[in-house]
Amino acid sequence: MNPHPQKDLHSLGLAAAASLPPATIDEIGWDILLALHSGRHGESSLEKLASFLSVRRDVMDHWLRWLEVRWLVAAKRDGISGEIRPVLTPHGREMVDGYLSAISALQSDHPGVSL
Repeated sequence: MNPHPQKDLHSLGLAAAASLPPATIDEIGWDILLALHSGRHGESSLEKLASFLSVRRDVMDHWLRWLEVRWLVAAKRDGISGEIRPVLTPHGREMVDGYLSAISALQSDHPGVSL
């Protein structure tokens, strides 16, 4: 692990800075976004998603509300069970896609830099 990651990112320039996730989203928020993006948990119940993420339900609910206010996730009601399930919004999918693409490009352009 690099003890000076900011120095390495600074040497990569503005492209690296633009690819960083918004600093206001912490690890749990990103875990939620990535789980929903993967598609494996996009149709899961809230309980199953919390279990997958290994977080308490109240903590996950806080982050889902926070992400929803920023139009990154939305609630979707299952037509059969009536359960509410979180899904990525188009804006949320675009943000995660952009972040993953930028990280992939950075890793391709600078194979010696660990992000």
